[in-house]
Amino acid sequence: AFSLYIDDFAEGARLARIALEAGLVTVVGGPHATLLGRDVLTATNAFTMAGLGDCLPEATPVIARLASGDVPAGPIIVTSSDGKARMDPLAPDYSVWPDDGRYFPVYPVEFSRGCRQHCPFCTDPVLRAGVAADPVERTLGTLRALAATRDPVWVRFVDSSLSSLGPDLNRLLAAMTIAELPIQWSAYAYPHDIDSHLATRMARAGCRALFLGIESLAPGVRVGKHHSKHPGEIARAVDILHEHGIFVHGNFIIGLPGETPGTVERTLGVISGIGFDRSEEHT
Repeated sequence: AFSLYIDDFAEGARLARIALEAGLVTVVGGPHATLLGRDVLTATNAFTMAGLGDCLPEATPVIARLASGDVPAGPIIVTSSDGKARMDPLAPDYSVWPDDGRYFPVYPVEFSRGCRQHCPFCTDPVLRAGVAADPVERTLGTLRALAATRDPVWVRFVDSSLSSLGPDLNRLLAAMTIAELPIQWSAYAYPHDIDSHLATRMARAGCRALFLGIESLAPGVRVGKHHSKHPGEIARAVDILHEHGIFVHGNFIIGLPGETPGTVERTLGVISGIGFDRSEEHT
């Protein structure tokens, strides 16, 4: 089974072809298969089945039949019922994480799927509609299981924007604070969500770093986000997070629609005056 992005789709298809020729059944899912839709079977004939969207409940019984030897004559497409964001029912398995010391152990945890922003560079609104969040107790169970065998624990919430989840985030932060687990964590966030009240609750719940998706600080560049690109708003959010001991990483993209050498110069010139602990530019 392969879960593939656009940058590794060709290599995944090549490996799947080898597996298929060796007599194995091959399954593909993930962002690029979902973007291609039914055209995934035109792009390659290396897969017995393609799962499109958040379709694990529909795909699991089909995969079980394939594994038992019930292989169809032609490829199968499995999709979710409505294309809306939804969480997988399976619990994450961290036993596959290497314990040989090669990597700083930061464990990915997914509390929500989907995003209300419509950034021109992001596949999330294309892959699924709306936003879905896991029940807090389910996520807390994942965190407790990690803390039971590891101390301390670093977690990265991989949600598109944890800070934008409103009541769901409030319930999660309250539960994590009460549980007092030995967990320190980071997440993606938007500057316009940050105020002193939220920063206080995040810090109490173990937040140690936030990745602020800003992309550009120049007028005329289409970032798609609802927040203002005014440097003062960004600086205010960074200052508030620093007051609560939270490391701030600024994410920027060079080359969005409307980008010119002048807008690049504008963004780079403003970054230095805001006070990020670290900034990263992608092209």
